[in-house]
Amino acid sequence: MNHHITAEFRLLDNVPEPKTKGVKSNVHSPHHRIEGVEYLCSGRHAYEDDNLHYPPEVLRTKVFFPSWQYIKDKILVGQKIQVSELDRVIGELIVLSVDSD
Repeated sequence: MNHHITAEFRLLDNVPEPKTKGVKSNVHSPHHRIEGVEYLCSGRHAYEDDNLHYPPEVLRTKVFFPSWQYIKDKILVGQKIQVSELDRVIGELIVLSVDSD
């Protein structure tokens, strides 16, 4: 799978409704709140294995954004991106590299 960024994904356990069913590579496509973008952006996560992962794990992930051409100028190395499933915050990305333009 092509990807646009590599990031550290922190699954949070200190949020009102932590993720309890786990996340799995290439199946998990949460929403991302990116500073400077006025809408939530979907993105597919690819983890280093196919296991289920739960809070408070920290995962290395590659993220593919279908709307990349509209958001690519808003994402920088070191940036924190809130990860949610609709209104429910489940984690945070820290951008390690921008791998595609």
